[in-house]
Amino acid sequence: NGFYQFVIPFDVKTGDGFTHYANYQVYLQAEMINQSGTLVENSRVRDYLVYTNAKVYADFIQNVN
Repeated sequence: NGFYQFVIPFDVKTGDGFTHYANYQVYLQAEMINQSGTLVENSRVRDYLVYTNAKVYADFIQNVN
């Protein structure tokens, strides 16, 4: 009966020389294990987050002064 926060490190493709862009899904699966080390029945959950790595084409941006 609580919330838990986990830091999940991962590397993304970005920065100088990056030539592709896309949507990416990062999957997370969690389950509870009891003191004897066995899976707690019906405790496994799975979800995902989506992030987008996109490029901005500055040629399309108009400078208005």
